[in-house]
Amino acid sequence: MGVPPFLGDNPRVRTRPVRPQELPLLQEIERAAGRLFAGIGMPSVAEDEPLPLGRLERYREAGLAWVAVDAADAPVAYLVAEPVDGALHVEQVTVHPGHARRGIGRALLEHLERHAAAGGVPALTLTTFAEVPWNAPYYSRLGFAVLPEDEWGPELREVRGREAAHGLDAWPRVAMRKAVTAGAAPDDDGRLADAVRLREAGEHQEARRRLLALAAEFPGDARTAYQTAWAHDVLGLEAQAVPFYERAVSLPGLPEQDRRGALLGLGSTYRVLGRRADAVRTLRQGVEEFPDDGGLRAFLALALHDAGEHREATALLLRLLAATSADPGVRAHRRAIEFYAADLDATA
Repeated sequence: MGVPPFLGDNPRVRTRPVRPQELPLLQEIERAAGRLFAGIGMPSVAEDEPLPLGRLERYREAGLAWVAVDAADAPVAYLVAEPVDGALHVEQVTVHPGHARRGIGRALLEHLERHAAAGGVPALTLTTFAEVPWNAPYYSRLGFAVLPEDEWGPELREVRGREAAHGLDAWPRVAMRKAVTAGAAPDDDGRLADAVRLREAGEHQEARRRLLALAAEFPGDARTAYQTAWAHDVLGLEAQAVPFYERAVSLPGLPEQDRRGALLGLGSTYRVLGRRADAVRTLRQGVEEFPDDGGLRAFLALALHDAGEHREATALLLRLLAATSADPGVRAHRRAIEFYAADLDATA
């Protein structure tokens, strides 16, 4: 059996329109998230004031302001948008740092995409910092692509002009666009979340049946493909899991934690099926994308061993042991272990 994927904290994030009394909370979310920029050498961005209450209220009145909420119905993230050149432009999407890396920002953007699809709007746009990891690289994983300047409309050009006047062009910025696909995700009616709950209850065959139906209905949804792969993998149906894993890792939209799990699951499943070169290639890709992930490194070592690459496998496991073990004996000899991992033939 391959390794089933890890399900992130929020299989379904609840979003709703923002309420008037919550607008000051949006400013606090923005201030908290803005402080992250101080740690990457962008202090003026960290100190920038959030959108004023009057402007937030205008987004709310236009029906273009939403929040993601926790179990107590308190906002932990928000998104506001406006029409720009016939598209819906993401003016701001922000997640409180205490709730980051749980797919919440993605859920808000998907909500906006469904709203756009219902209104016949063809695309979403946004502007963002090109080199900040949680900005342009993140949006690229969600299906946004850089929009060349010669394709900007007059209103988007005005947006960029205001940003430049505000000093944001001190760091590279880009405009990005994503085409809206009607029916791109199955979350509106809760069917994906229902299938996840069946899995959690141990009803694996029924979860698999429902996920297969969803995967056929939403072939472009990476999360559905991921969960469908898992449903087969946990039942020992590795060969049937592979095409869904492959679909999941090839599509945009997987949260980071899910992508880790999908790469590990696919690589492990390749290994079980005897596809050694594919296992090494996939797990190596996972380690390159997530070098801090010990699980990916351990399974890469197993795949390398199977492929006859014993020296690289041994060195990888030694480095992992030195980096992660809490054993006092290992910690006492950590430098020596790291030294021999770099040169297995050394005897000095």
